[in-house]
Amino acid sequence: MYQDFMLALKSTLDKAGRDIATKIGIKTFVDLDDTVNAAEALQSNKPMVMWRLLTLDDAPRDPLYQAQFVMGVSTFQDASNYTLLGFTGAVKETFQVGDALDIYDWSKAAAPAPADKRGYMLFTANGIDPQAQEAETGYRLMSIEARVARTA
Repeated sequence: MYQDFMLALKSTLDKAGRDIATKIGIKTFVDLDDTVNAAEALQSNKPMVMWRLLTLDDAPRDPLYQAQFVMGVSTFQDASNYTLLGFTGAVKETFQVGDALDIYDWSKAAAPAPADKRGYMLFTANGIDPQAQEAETGYRLMSIEARVARTA
């Protein structure tokens, strides 16, 4: 049950991140936990959006959780910060504090949403990580936190 829910949560975040990348006109989208594709993408100078699920902890116990994840954008070719600004706006709009996002298993489906809703996330925080990260790596991350409820 937990593994199925984790898959649904990750695939929902994956879909949301792909939607953000499409919205700001970036074709490359990478799950940083995908070690094969992430290593190759991070070595290139191509614009990309990336994400990683950092934590999913019982809060206080199943079916309630606390999640934290990051979404990022490459800034190698963004001297004017237009891509960064578009990305920041899209992330804050998609994961707006106080808003909820339904969780579905998108791993085998395309739009419209699969019929079996697995839960929802209520976003509690989002913000840009410190500037030093960009100077060292060429990409900028945003941290997002949510309370998560498994309903199926």
